[in-house]
Amino acid sequence: MIIRLESWDGDNVFTIYGEGEGDRGVYLLEDPVGLIDAPLSTTWQQSTYGVGARMTGVTYEPRDIHLPLGVVCDSSPEGWRRLDSILRQAFSENHDSRLTVTTENGTRHLNVRLFDTPQMNNKHDPAKEGFASTIFNLRAGNPMWQGDKEVITWDFTGKNFYD
Repeated sequence: MIIRLESWDGDNVFTIYGEGEGDRGVYLLEDPVGLIDAPLSTTWQQSTYGVGARMTGVTYEPRDIHLPLGVVCDSSPEGWRRLDSILRQAFSENHDSRLTVTTENGTRHLNVRLFDTPQMNNKHDPAKEGFASTIFNLRAGNPMWQGDKEVITWDFTGKNFYD
């Protein structure tokens, strides 16, 4: 599996996980939240004298993702600051950035926006250390991973057709 992050303006792409990870000095760290399953809630109706309940609907809420990213650049403090700045500018609260996952089953993407203030672990001066971890709080308005449309063709003979 390969995970890439594309900046909202399309100018920067970071391979953050899998083959080629860290190609630009940015890595996906442990414990990301919200990447796998879309959030959902169901509603149920119970009758007064009935047994159990029946489901009346399902709602898919926006997906909130807490994406922990590490920025590594030990060449110089200025180099680390520049890389960290480029990564931070990849996200916008007004425009969609894109997370893309490629597996043996194909490629899917999720459009995300900056939802809340990033949280940086700054116990040490990251420029001196050449490393910092930051959790980026993102929201996907459409919580479903999307891929290329699959086209299925068939011939209609006009026989045995219902509806």
